[in-house]
Amino acid sequence: MIEVDPSRDGEQATSTATGAASGEARGSRSADPGASEAFASLGARLLQDAEEIGAYFKLLLATRADRARLRAREAALRAAGVAAALLALSALLVTAVVLVTSGLAGALTELTGGRAWLGELATGALLLTALALGSRLAARAWRRRQLERNRRKYDELERAHHARFGSRAPDAAAAPAQRA
Repeated sequence: MIEVDPSRDGEQATSTATGAASGEARGSRSADPGASEAFASLGARLLQDAEEIGAYFKLLLATRADRARLRAREAALRAAGVAAALLALSALLVTAVVLVTSGLAGALTELTGGRAWLGELATGALLLTALALGSRLAARAWRRRQLERNRRKYDELERAHHARFGSRAPDAAAAPAQRA
């Protein structure tokens, strides 16, 4: 109900009436049992959804942890298999080297007139010389590959410098000296 106070002007009376009407409307909303039930239902549903999301998240974490453990176990089994294969190959290689060395020593023993010590000594010296020569050749080849890699890298860096700045790197380094 709107009450008009004759002592106030029309604007204040209207605002008072509007405030009273809105207060009545607010009071009627809070007293509405359907609205509070809807809010309670919505809150319960949100809580249930949050619990469900939490349960899904726990399931996701458990699945990812199990997957990580399985991958680690598979990697360990692969590593063990590779280690066993390398061990078998190493044993095979050692056996082959012993047989070849023994055969070479026997052949050199026959060539030296049955002197076993001389055949074995010559075989050892021959194998050590072959090992040293092979190591030196491998080191030289490795060094050449490294130098070639570095040359390609620096050529690429110089091309990038030229593309970006329009001059070659050595030209740019010499330019300040020429200006001075």
